[in-house]
Amino acid sequence: VTMEEETWGMLVAGGFFRARVVGLDGFDKMLGGLAWCLRASSVDVEVELHYDEAMTLGQKIMLGENIAAALRSMRCPFALLSHQIRGLDFSALYPVVQWLVKQVISTREELAEKTKRQANLRFSQSHAETEAEEETRRETSARVLRSVADKYKPKRKYRQRSGRREQPEHMHVQCVLLEYGQSLPQVRGRHAEEEAEGQEEAELRDNLDEVQGDLDFLSGKRVGALVGMQSEAIQSLSAEYEQHFQMFGGDPERAKQQGKEQAHKRAVAALSKQISVAKTKCNARRAAYETLAEEVKETQATLLLQKAATERVSSELEKLRAVETPENKKDMEMLESLGQNQKK
Repeated sequence: VTMEEETWGMLVAGGFFRARVVGLDGFDKMLGGLAWCLRASSVDVEVELHYDEAMTLGQKIMLGENIAAALRSMRCPFALLSHQIRGLDFSALYPVVQWLVKQVISTREELAEKTKRQANLRFSQSHAETEAEEETRRETSARVLRSVADKYKPKRKYRQRSGRREQPEHMHVQCVLLEYGQSLPQVRGRHAEEEAEGQEEAELRDNLDEVQGDLDFLSGKRVGALVGMQSEAIQSLSAEYEQHFQMFGGDPERAKQQGKEQAHKRAVAALSKQISVAKTKCNARRAAYETLAEEVKETQATLLLQKAATERVSSELEKLRAVETPENKKDMEMLESLGQNQKK
């Protein structure tokens, strides 16, 4: 396919069907195609195109100059001169026609979209939804929203035990979040702090009762069963509470200080555990290192012995080469091959 055929084919594909008429002059078809593309692009250009079948050469060149000026006003990225239009220089016409056809197709799509929006607007103005359809749509949307909200609503997993003493604000917030299976997002620092906070969270979780089913319904039989199951734990906690009360005498500041000391002890215990683990690993690696060192020493000793033996063999071979004769040449070659194998 030549460039001329591709140019005419693009004009036909864009909508200028006169380009496939065989009897028309090539200049007339090209001039008409360019003028049609300018008009179909919906771009405001000021150009005068007076066509006549009996035009002179000067009139044709003037029409070509008007077309070139219109293309420049459209900011065409390809330069086109009047004599190229007159002489049908398809190497220069092809990119210009390709660009113009793209502009025509783009303008046509924009016009179709604008017409579609206008038609939808006119239809909505004269054919609005009925009240029943609107009510049905609202009910469907509300039902979907309710189902999504029910699916992702918070679910309580624990509940605080009654009769507990008042907690600090940050402890209360942490406890409430734990009731719903959440925890405060915090930037963790040292490992000891992580251990202390994790143990503190575990203590808070121990002070919560797991919720199963309806939170507001607990029968007397269920309460009695729970008390019977936890009788030993209740007695232990009561004894611990009495012991703490005797130690601190109800002093909250002293209890707070004691809590800090216990947290410090837990942190020290965690660090001690880490140190013990590190020492164990260090001892294991030291033992492995000593074993490898012994193996290296043994290997080096063996290597030295083999090296000395090889040197002795080489020395003996040199002595034998000095007394080599044609009769013992084969024996010498065999000894040399054995010496080479020993070196390997």
